[in-house]
Amino acid sequence: MEYILCTIYDDKAQTYSSPMTFINDQVAIRSCEQVLDDPNNQITQNPEDFILFKIALFDPHTGEVQPMGKYKPLCRFHEIQRPVRLVDTTDPQAEQDHQEKLNNENA
Repeated sequence: MEYILCTIYDDKAQTYSSPMTFINDQVAIRSCEQVLDDPNNQITQNPEDFILFKIALFDPHTGEVQPMGKYKPLCRFHEIQRPVRLVDTTDPQAEQDHQEKLNNENA
């Protein structure tokens, strides 16, 4: 099985993060969504400045890295940022009301 190598580009700093490995594109994007769940990190505070790129394939059995000719953008953080939830999720009725409201808005 090959892994993918990804990096996060910071447009303001004009730098790339250290590479990270993921099983596939979807897992990499899910990881980015989870990063955005933390309101105290720089990416969440400025999501428009960050893009996740796939930069290479990695074979863990041989250690071989196959660079991609052109980096493939997997996600722009501001496009996957979830709306802020301002509901008390410890209150089951408030959670249910919130879910109903979201369902009605998306219908």
